[in-house]
Amino acid sequence: MNTKVTIDEKSVINWLEENPDIFQRHPELLEIIELKHSNSSNTSSLIERQVSRLRDKNLDIARKIHQMTQNALENEDLMGKLHRLSLALGETESLGDFFQLLRDELKNRFNADHVYIGLFADTLSTDNQLPLSILQPDNPELKPFHTVLEGGQTSCGRLAHEKLQFLFGRDNPIRSTALVPIGKQGRFGMLAIGSENPGKFFPGMGTMFLELLSETISHRLSKQEAVLQRLSA
Repeated sequence: MNTKVTIDEKSVINWLEENPDIFQRHPELLEIIELKHSNSSNTSSLIERQVSRLRDKNLDIARKIHQMTQNALENEDLMGKLHRLSLALGETESLGDFFQLLRDELKNRFNADHVYIGLFADTLSTDNQLPLSILQPDNPELKPFHTVLEGGQTSCGRLAHEKLQFLFGRDNPIRSTALVPIGKQGRFGMLAIGSENPGKFFPGMGTMFLELLSETISHRLSKQEAVLQRLSA
């Protein structure tokens, strides 16, 4: 007595996955298997469909390689600019010259639309006339920034209206911002780079350049702090 064996689709798929060489052992199967095109009633052999899929995959890989190459070239150029900027900043004699050069270079060489630099008053000498904003630690307007400052991590994307207004004034055209704490847990203050392009800064983007820039600023401020401590000793 013959017993009818029922094989479902999943069992077939599992078997094919376990025996991927079936068409090598039985190439004649390739000639009888036909698949309908998704956008027509025409049919194609399995091998034609495989060739088409491989072609699509190769194009996708080529696009990804091209994008990776472009990103690598852009990163190389960016790091070169940062290196030259760091050297130039290291040659400045005063803190005022340092921050004026930093502001100018970010706008001219790094295409920053708007730059905000804010440092806490208790980390600076009061006789310095600097091209930046002086922050008072007890200022209630700084409360929305506490999470970023205390977390010590660069934040990129769109900011709330109250933050934008604090950083760049009323009726500003800023659509995306990179907010960079300066020093451990924002001890010295913060740097904000604003863009009128909503896609310039976005969550999840690479921030290594910004973090290295923050370290450069922190290093200079630490040196200045050490000098002031020696003078007051």
